[in-house]
Amino acid sequence: LSLFLITVFFFFQAEDGIRDAQESRGLGDVYKRQYQRRVRGRPSDATMLTSQRFAAVLLCVATAQALWPEPQTFTQAGATLAVTPDFNVSFKGSSTILAAAAERYTTLIRGITPPPPPPPQCAWQTATIVCKADADCASWVTANCHPASAITSYCRTNNFCHFSDAMTASSSASATIAALSVTVDSQNEKLTRSVDASYTVDIAGGIATVHAGSVWGGLHGLETFSQLVSESKLSEQLHIQDAPQFTHRGLMLDTGRRFVPLGLLHSIVDGLAYTKMNVLHLHLSDEPAVRMESVTFPELTSGLSGAFYSRAELKQVVQYAKMRGVLIVPEIDIPAHAGGLKPLIPRGLRFCDVEMTTLASDPTTLQIVDTLFKEVAETFDQSEAIHFGADEACKKDICPGNCTYDSVHSIEKHVQRTIASLNRTPVGWNDVFTDPKGQAPNAALPGTTLQNWGKGSLGTFTATGFHAIDSSYQTMYLGEQCCRVAPPTGPHDKFSLCFYKDHAATVPQPQIKLVDGGEVALWSDMYCPSPLCNINGTYSWMYSPSQDELFTRSFGNMVFPGAAAAGGSLWNYNSSLVSSQGLPTAEFTNNLDAHTQRLRVRGVSACKPGCDCDWGSSCIGDPSQFYAGHASELNTNVRLTNVGCGFGVHIKARTACSTETGRDLAVLKQGESYTVHQDFIASGVDKDVEWDGDQFSIWMGDATWMNVALDLKLTCDSPNYINMET
Repeated sequence: LSLFLITVFFFFQAEDGIRDAQESRGLGDVYKRQYQRRVRGRPSDATMLTSQRFAAVLLCVATAQALWPEPQTFTQAGATLAVTPDFNVSFKGSSTILAAAAERYTTLIRGITPPPPPPPQCAWQTATIVCKADADCASWVTANCHPASAITSYCRTNNFCHFSDAMTASSSASATIAALSVTVDSQNEKLTRSVDASYTVDIAGGIATVHAGSVWGGLHGLETFSQLVSESKLSEQLHIQDAPQFTHRGLMLDTGRRFVPLGLLHSIVDGLAYTKMNVLHLHLSDEPAVRMESVTFPELTSGLSGAFYSRAELKQVVQYAKMRGVLIVPEIDIPAHAGGLKPLIPRGLRFCDVEMTTLASDPTTLQIVDTLFKEVAETFDQSEAIHFGADEACKKDICPGNCTYDSVHSIEKHVQRTIASLNRTPVGWNDVFTDPKGQAPNAALPGTTLQNWGKGSLGTFTATGFHAIDSSYQTMYLGEQCCRVAPPTGPHDKFSLCFYKDHAATVPQPQIKLVDGGEVALWSDMYCPSPLCNINGTYSWMYSPSQDELFTRSFGNMVFPGAAAAGGSLWNYNSSLVSSQGLPTAEFTNNLDAHTQRLRVRGVSACKPGCDCDWGSSCIGDPSQFYAGHASELNTNVRLTNVGCGFGVHIKARTACSTETGRDLAVLKQGESYTVHQDFIASGVDKDVEWDGDQFSIWMGDATWMNVALDLKLTCDSPNYINMET
């Protein structure tokens, strides 16, 4: 969105005369003259004319720049305002949640130091630029000045540009606001995903108000007002009207593989609330452990050396999150990924595979599962939904060991009925609906919400009446290596804009009401060592509780800004923030960077603007930012054997998310083998015809390529394609 200024005026004085008079008065009257202003990389026109001999009526339809998520409507006019040192948020009512929020935001807003005007970083004071129109001067500013600068310009009557630093002249607000009054229509404090989250923010006559239909909308209004203060966007006349597009705006954290410390959970909840996200999905169990204390089955956590959450701690997290408008959705993953339940084997729990990862469906096992989910419901007594997992029980339609689709579907259907009997909504991964192929809805029962991690459209589920949540791994997994929220910077970079997307783009209009929203996901398998996990995580040196401090930095820095990008589109998707090439625009990047910096100032773990973070580094590409002090050695062991190519196959080094091919690691004649410990691509030439394979990291499809031990055969059965197969 651009900044539009609709001006109705009557001239009684020549334009040149006005400008000459303005120049003689200097920058103190900058608000009285016409100027073009460059803010955060996007030029915008603002016409401000004044004279004793003409009248003007101004209405500014403002950009939501630096407010995140972007509000639906935002209009403002008049001079910039500031808050007084004794600023206060007032709320009169019975809601303890809003009363506590009023205190929090009073403290937060009083502590905000408005950002200083950015340096122009260009030689505007000495520039001599010939011009024919104002646009010529604005173009010079765009080409030569820092994107965050605020240089005003116009073409003078002598055909030379006039420049000035408008920010310097207007950096101090003359008027102030001493209080913000919050009112809501309903003070009901029951938190569900479908609550009325709408709100308005208004400033008029020196009075600032937030009004909302519910307590939860009131929280969002408070957050928006605090962002207005942070970005120095309060003005004499201001109106924001806002509401979310989707009811489910969430983040999934994998605490089952690697325990996530409580302090980090609190920090992440704060970040979600500051981004108007309302769901934290806790994946509480997986192969290594169940991280939730059980009263009935204390042996589940007795061997975890404290790396689990007591019932009291989980109830505290639920309450902490609720006070900030965030709903906790707990997940116990069954029937697969159930290795954490092994301590219950002496009680009669059975698995149907030798590896003991997938539960059987015998009566005793079902009874144990029922008891466990009843404890989940008691512990998370304010959660409207319980997630039962149901992912990857039978991969590629092949069930492990003695497991069958009948046994898998039997336990999946049973647990859905159990959750429904507890007056909770069952939520499961898409596999419960899609597997095996061609037999949908398989084990999915009416009333269950489906969370889609696959590539398929949400319309697959909504077409049969199921509610759906978007968590597609290619665009919503925070650990996807080639996902970014910033544009590529190098000539060989191969990144995609992820997380910020139109989540219902593939769903027919009549079914969009069944799209609840989306969830970004951050899995912790990269931190999990073998044999606790199926893969031997490259960063498993951070698995021990003794490494909690480094893990907190590593894991925390991977949540934001990616989660915030998703939160922005789940609240109010704006297609103009994405270029025609599917890349982030400068406005998107600047706005998200501003929000990320705001999170960091408020104490939320987030990757600093200008950097991309991964498991091992707080700024990829900077050798001084490795958490270990150096790069972690990849646990990649791929033995390649040329079994079917009658020419020498070159195994060339590659870097993930790059199109650049590196040096030869080996040249394999037919029958020869070589073990690779990094990303690679196979290529060769036979009779002047080029043959190529897939880059290994792309062939694997996700970051697990860094943690595998494989024996692959190279064949050339398809024209010009080098195939890798197990």
